[in-house]
Amino acid sequence: MQFHQTARRFISKININLSKQRGNEMMIVTFGYTDYVVSTKDAVTLLDLLANAERYEERYISKDEKGNTLGEAYHTYHVYANDSTVSAKTISDEKYRLAKLAGKPVKP
Repeated sequence: MQFHQTARRFISKININLSKQRGNEMMIVTFGYTDYVVSTKDAVTLLDLLANAERYEERYISKDEKGNTLGEAYHTYHVYANDSTVSAKTISDEKYRLAKLAGKPVKP
């Protein structure tokens, strides 16, 4: 396992352990640019699952794309090591309840 992946798992475990010590706190888990709020127990499960997951990507190559030597459109399929950032941090019960009351933000 690469060093940065090991470090991320270690930091996530520290945040989870702190949350368990504090009591009834939720955790914010970030996938890419989106945050999700889940219980600490669910955050542990998610982080453990994603730590062992591989990435899958399907790419479409158009017939006009530079470097296409076949002259026709096709797909390529790729599976590789998970290099995306997944992080977790605690959110206090008070902040969680206040944010829950505020609901989905309204765009101007």
